Amino acid sequence: MFIFGKLWIAFLAAGMLVLGLQPVYFAAMANLNRVISHEATWEHVRDAFNAGVLETSYHSRNQYIDSGDRFTDCYSLGVGLEPGVGSAVAGITASRPASDRHACDDLKDAAENPNGVTWNRYARYWHGYRLYSAPLASAFPIVAVKLINLLLLVTQAWPVLIPVLWFETLSRHSQMHAFFVARSAAAALGVIIAAALLAANVTGADLGRSFKLQVPEKRASGT
Repeated sequence: MFIFGKLWIAFLAAGMLVLGLQPVYFAAMANLNRVISHEATWEHVRDAFNAGVLETSYHSRNQYIDSGDRFTDCYSLGVGLEPGVGSAVAGITASRPASDRHACDDLKDAAENPNGVTWNRYARYWHGYRLYSAPLASAFPIVAVKLINLLLLVTQAWPVLIPVLWFETLSRHSQMHAFFVARSAAAALGVIIAAALLAANVTGADLGRSFKLQVPEKRASGT
């Protein structure tokens, strides 16, 4: 009872925070182009294509740098850089260079001549990632942006590895005895549950009170 109450309060607080930040988010998106340099971004994009960090079409020479979903990379780098458009319009309409070719082909052409390509709105969703990626692409080379993203991903995702490492540590000897694997799986599940309780800030006193409240109810229902 107490656990669910705390979780409900946490969800409600998160929802109110999201709603309260919407005006701030809108103002930031509408003024983003005032703090970034289109010229510097285009220069970094051109350098990335010349160095092989970005590539046109579906080719990938450098598997560790430009393989994977380059479609998203090239789309996101071109969003909001339409020339001759106000900052608010660029932030809201999110125009990007587009044609029937690959997004990286469109981005390379736009980097060479922004006025020589067709710009279309990409209003599928709010491009909030630009609050983070656009200043980086304007200030640093594209390869540095990729490395920064990789570093942030590793630092943010490491807690996910805890159950995996816990499971593997306890199941080393179990590789020879398959029927022992369930023991380490149960331990890994316990670690996940404990992490969830810690995240919800549930104390032992909360659990004790919940148990005491539930026991009389069960006895009363059985009599």
